[in-house]
Amino acid sequence: AERVLEDYATVGASAEAHPIAFLAERRRRAGIPALAELRALEPGPIRVVGLVNSRQRPATAKGFVFLSLEDETGMANVVIRPDLYEREADVITKNPVLLVEGALEVRHGVVNVIARRFRAVRRVPGAGDAGSHDFH
Repeated sequence: AERVLEDYATVGASAEAHPIAFLAERRRRAGIPALAELRALEPGPIRVVGLVNSRQRPATAKGFVFLSLEDETGMANVVIRPDLYEREADVITKNPVLLVEGALEVRHGVVNVIARRFRAVRRVPGAGDAGSHDFH
């Protein structure tokens, strides 16, 4: 964990481990799948956790916001309705690691999590120094 912290603090990434890998055991005990496993799951209610890679709010998306989450296994798209974003903007924009509750949707081979609720995940080694590509 110390080497990962140092790597993320200096270069924003690490060859040692991904910050979310430190949550893997807690994630498994909580029944939360790794992001690479989403494609194999049936659509329906889901909880995911990941490091925010990017936040986007395209002008053409009618106020919808899109997140890219990553963990040690892959990435996932998160779709946020405008009203939910307005209520949860502080949590969404100020925390590098998020737990997202929502609905898993698979359309034309693309996996999305349609968000319903967000929670910040704190004390993840290296996550605070990872940085994301944001609209703000």
